[in-house]
Amino acid sequence: MWARQLSTALGVPRCGVEATAEQASFGIVGSQRGWSNAQPGRPLMTILKHLIANPVVVVDEVEKAGVATSTKGNCFGLTEGLLSLLEPSSAASWQCPYY
Repeated sequence: MWARQLSTALGVPRCGVEATAEQASFGIVGSQRGWSNAQPGRPLMTILKHLIANPVVVVDEVEKAGVATSTKGNCFGLTEGLLSLLEPSSAASWQCPYY
C-alpha cells in the first residue's frame, strides 16, 4: 500500500507483480523472442507505455514466490529474476531478453 501511495504522490507510473500468482521470472525480466508468448517484462512495458524511465515496481508478497522449473530442470524463479535488477552493477548492464 505504501509503494502504491508513493507512486501516486511522486506522479510516476507503477506496475505490480503478484508474487503468489507469478511463479516465474518472465513477468519481471521478460522472455526471449521465439517463444509463442514472448514479451518484455512488466517494468519495461510500463517504461515504454508511459515514457518514464523510473516507474515504481510493486512486487506483492515476494516472500511467497515459488520457483518455476522447466522439464529440463532449469529454474526460473521470481526472486532470481529480481536479483539481477536490484544489484547495482548487474542492473547497469542488464539487457531485456525480448529486445
